[in-house]
Amino acid sequence: MQVLKITPRGYCHGVVDAFRIAKRVREETQGPVHMLGMLVHNTHATDDLQRQGVALIDQPNRLEGLEHIKEGTVIFTAHGVSPQVKQRAVELGLTPVDATCSDVVRTHELVADLARKGYEVVYIGRKGHPEPEGVMGEAPENIGQHGLAERVRAGRVACRAHRRRGHANLPAGSEPGRDDR
Repeated sequence: MQVLKITPRGYCHGVVDAFRIAKRVREETQGPVHMLGMLVHNTHATDDLQRQGVALIDQPNRLEGLEHIKEGTVIFTAHGVSPQVKQRAVELGLTPVDATCSDVVRTHELVADLARKGYEVVYIGRKGHPEPEGVMGEAPENIGQHGLAERVRAGRVACRAHRRRGHANLPAGSEPGRDDR
């Protein structure tokens, strides 16, 4: 019997892209390469990244995790990170590589846009998960997180938001930022 490795399967497109980015960065970069956080909770996959020379820095808080990296390149996982983490990486003299999933990027952009327009945003997600940590960093003064049962795997911006002063509701399906008074 022949066993064929199918790589990678069972992961979303953002994680697949982040694996590819990590491997490419390791091949093309001189010096240390670190990944800030666990890309996936699969020891076979993370062991493979480490064998290829990507050091995994897994701290509960991404900003604190950066303090464990002294030099080199830091890859942000598909979960995304807050603007504060990106800024701190540059301040520390690290070379940041953003492997954030395109779907997560859209969520970050939506939250930032709604906050600029004066909305308070309710974000539904699991406390302690890196994706909500990054999204909430986009507008910490305009966003609240509501944790759900453990079965919630990742967060999404709630369909309803309201302006701080106007309390205008956004019905499900309406354009983000549209004022429906």
